[in-house]
Amino acid sequence: MIYNGCMNVVIAGGGTGGHLYPAIAAAEGIREQCPSARVTIICTRKPFDRSALEKREIPFIALPSPQGIFSLRSALLLPIRLSQCVLAALRSYQELRPRAILGAGGYGSLPAIIAARIAGIPYAIMEQNTVPGKANRLIAGGAFAIFSQWEEARRAFPGCDDFFHHTGSPLRKEFAPTEKREARAALGIDPAKFVLTVMGGSQGAESLNTLVMNEVARMKRFSGRLFILHLTGARDEDRVRRHYRTLSIPAMAIGYSDRMNLVYSASDFLVSRAGALAIAEIAAVGVPTLFIPYPHAADRHQSRNAEALARNDAAFMIEESDFRGGEIEKIVAEILDGGRTNDKILTNMRAFARPRAREEIAERFLKRIG
Repeated sequence: MIYNGCMNVVIAGGGTGGHLYPAIAAAEGIREQCPSARVTIICTRKPFDRSALEKREIPFIALPSPQGIFSLRSALLLPIRLSQCVLAALRSYQELRPRAILGAGGYGSLPAIIAARIAGIPYAIMEQNTVPGKANRLIAGGAFAIFSQWEEARRAFPGCDDFFHHTGSPLRKEFAPTEKREARAALGIDPAKFVLTVMGGSQGAESLNTLVMNEVARMKRFSGRLFILHLTGARDEDRVRRHYRTLSIPAMAIGYSDRMNLVYSASDFLVSRAGALAIAEIAAVGVPTLFIPYPHAADRHQSRNAEALARNDAAFMIEESDFRGGEIEKIVAEILDGGRTNDKILTNMRAFARPRAREEIAERFLKRIG
């Protein structure tokens, strides 16, 4: 359905790719169905947010946002900082006069949603994890809709069943699966190689990088058939690249890529953290994956995400603390030497994908406020 009439909408979220990119996707969905809508994203002041939004020419307001509690001092200052952030959001609403707010989760969205409640502006929220974040659990009761990537998250929102929608997580329009040969040509990868891709999330993951580098050192017998595509995070790029230069296995180490559709499409097997955005993108393309969850994620939400997929035979999973060495090598060897196929896992992972998430969230959101 195409909605007519001008309206202002605010989408709040940012700080990491896992929260900013769903916000961008939601903005695209709303614009697709209501071309006259003026959509503004309230984000954090992190350079990552500014760069991603400026590149896509999406209007945004960067506000201060409360950080986590890392010390007694930060715990004592948190109420003051949160109040300052809420006041900043309220001032932005005086200018924008939004008809509704959509929260994309994370600390970047909490002040904007609290400000919406104070100002009497209706709001909805998106939840990407099986274990909802504290911010979303706090504000869910006042929402007119909860858009969740996981059906399993429903139980975490008691009393919200009537407006809980299992939509999946929205993906950006630019994220389109590509034919494998085309993706490899774009990335400069030999089409004949078995491509093992390693990802630690938009910020990288030093411990995961080290773990995989040690595994790759075990795989020299596959040097003629194997190619490593390693997304390291900006801080670890040089170290990882130097390590691969000492091995005889061809590899590409890059700090970050904004062409993840090509990265996934070029891959034969993935080793990844279990962030919600990565899971949504992997499912959309369909790549067999070993998830090694970030061990310090709040409420073990990455572990819970991976467990839900592994329980349904949609992915492999191992906790970083349980890793003893050889696990990745064993899977690669079974594929390259033993002809192992991962058809069942691939089918189940693809079944998790919700290709209409962006459209469905926009439809339900606009129907409620239009």
